[in-house]
Amino acid sequence: MLLMFLYKFIFFIDVIIITYLFLYFIYLIFLFCLFYFILFYICLLLVLFCS
Repeated sequence: MLLMFLYKFIFFIDVIIITYLFLYFIYLIFLFCLFYFILFYICLLLVLFCS
């Protein structure tokens, strides 16, 4: 009984950790894309102003 409870508890924690890591990964990708988009936008503005 205790073993079953422990197993379910460990599984639950594992699912939470995996979900958290997945969300963190998506968040990092989002930040990375945002950073490149801003960089691209700044370069575009510089090109427009310089020409």
